[in-house]
Amino acid sequence: MGIVTDHATTIDGVGYKTRTFPATDGLELGRRLARLVDQNSIGEALLGVEADDLGAVMGDADFMLSLIIGAARTSDAGEWSALCKDLLRQTSADKVRIGAAEVPGSVHEHFDTHFAGRYKHLLDVCVWAARVGFGGL
Repeated sequence: MGIVTDHATTIDGVGYKTRTFPATDGLELGRRLARLVDQNSIGEALLGVEADDLGAVMGDADFMLSLIIGAARTSDAGEWSALCKDLLRQTSADKVRIGAAEVPGSVHEHFDTHFAGRYKHLLDVCVWAARVGFGGL
């Protein structure tokens, strides 16, 4: 793809929009992501599968547990949450949770309230943002 472009999807009934990462941001995010993700299994499963097969990968409970445990073991306190939030720096949603309200806005700005108690949803959004953000991997 090679250009900064807009992307949109719907995940669990929430519409999301994001942009391809500018090169400087993409290089830094890629470095941080590589530090947390096992390239041989989890990285390949997240970034190497066809878009049509991604739902099956993300729906696998064993895979999701491996992702969470792997990231927890290889990250310092706060590192994984900061990476997830930074992956979503340019991402907005049509129904951002802010307390009891759902309004259009930035999921980066309202990260803690929007994703509270919805960690599978958070991971689904992060994987989508990473795939399109790095140019449609």
